[in-house]
Amino acid sequence: MKDLLSKYENKEPEIVFNWKDAETDAEGWTVINSLRGGAAGGGTRMRKGLDMNEVLF
Repeated sequence: MKDLLSKYENKEPEIVFNWKDAETDAEGWTVINSLRGGAAGGGTRMRKGLDMNEVLF
């Protein structure tokens, strides 16, 4: 089981969307880890100083 978890944690995401607001300094990312199996998971993180690496993790 630990091997499967490690494999999942080290897998690169399939799609990463990056957006930047033209009127403010706001920036965001949407990360899709897998398009298989008909299920998706994710969440929302909003705070000053957030970076793409935190969203990818």
